[in-house]
Amino acid sequence: NHSMTTGPKGGTQATTNFMNFISKVPSFLQRPRSFLIVCLLIFGASSSLILIFAGMRHDRLMDESDYWEMAGYIAEKGIYSKDSVAPTAYRPPLIPFFLAPLQSYHFSFNSARLVFSLWGILSIVMLFVVTWKITQKDRIVSLLVLALSSLNPVYCFTVASIYPQSVICFFYSSLLYLIFLHPLKRPLAGGILISLCTTGILLSAPSGVFALVPMGFTVLWRFFSEKANGVRFVVFFIAYLTSSLLLLSPYIYRNHTNVHPGIYLTTNTGINFLLGNSPETGANTGVHIKSAHALDEIYSDKYEYVKNKILID
Repeated sequence: NHSMTTGPKGGTQATTNFMNFISKVPSFLQRPRSFLIVCLLIFGASSSLILIFAGMRHDRLMDESDYWEMAGYIAEKGIYSKDSVAPTAYRPPLIPFFLAPLQSYHFSFNSARLVFSLWGILSIVMLFVVTWKITQKDRIVSLLVLALSSLNPVYCFTVASIYPQSVICFFYSSLLYLIFLHPLKRPLAGGILISLCTTGILLSAPSGVFALVPMGFTVLWRFFSEKANGVRFVVFFIAYLTSSLLLLSPYIYRNHTNVHPGIYLTTNTGINFLLGNSPETGANTGVHIKSAHALDEIYSDKYEYVKNKILID
């Protein structure tokens, strides 16, 4: 084929052919059937990759082992604990409580991974829907968002693990939908649904609170930019605040009375603080900090709150 020959003419011809191909993409995607096929191919490839990662791996990451162990105590003894005896606030509770029913029905670890990875797959769908609606059905932009979000190897691997990121991605994509697309004429429902999402994020990974701040400003911007009735904003705010308090208060009260006063959502027993702030910590050390694990072992017999304070100090 002359277009693939080397040299200036061959190179120019190859470039021209490529540009001609690119110029035909928009018109190709304007056909509903073509657009649907491309979307399904991308989504299918991503979902397959996620399910393969989830079902065929034999290793267990440190966080996964913790969540699975605590879920087992919930299923077997009805206690949220790290050692099956003392109540814990070591990890946020949503992931273990989600896994507990799977353990009750004797799911294997990899089967639980497969079920858990559905959060990540649903997140891709939700993000695509949000983009499709916000851009008023712009096929190019929607397809780019679908490809960038779903064909990311790091994302596929992470959501195929029993990590809070799987759940958080779903809640964040749902938040985007509610913030930008939920009708302001229904502030009560909007406040409750947004509260469910933000509470879910806090009970999965409390550090997610930092990303909620700009989303809060976005909600304010939408109310004011669309000149919504002030009464609706008050209804929304009261619904959001009340729902959040009702959802978070039982767990905060439980930690305050059964773990230690002043413990709200999680302690991580100080080990995470050491892993992130030890002199040995580097770009690729991850959880492999010998001094942190050594100190964690030395104080393993200490009560959780005491151990947390010692390791942080």
